Amino acid sequence: MSRAPLDVIGGRPTNPGELEIAKQLVRRSGIVKRLTPALEAEVGRPRELTLEGLLVALQLNALRRHHQADLVEAARVLEALTNTQRAVLGMERWDPEEAYPRVERLFVAVCKILESGDAGVD
Repeated sequence: MSRAPLDVIGGRPTNPGELEIAKQLVRRSGIVKRLTPALEAEVGRPRELTLEGLLVALQLNALRRHHQADLVEAARVLEALTNTQRAVLGMERWDPEEAYPRVERLFVAVCKILESGDAGVD
């Protein structure tokens, strides 16, 4: 069963100041360093959506007034970033049609790790 395509176009562009604040909040939390080893596979290709990219997109969405905490909103934030902004987050390749599936897949993987306790995060 396939899902109807989600519209991830039309997100508000992120200015450099907003991106820097979101990056600092995520980096200071230490969660990327804590979860990355549990997320990385020894085989396969590198992720197009980095953990830092996902968390920064979620943070950018949360910082906006009247935000909705939907994964599709995080995909819209990522889609609205410039190629340079995505590259700063370690995202060299980006396919808009894969934005939501990548966000959903990584979010589910993070939730599983947090629920399992494998990352040592309480």
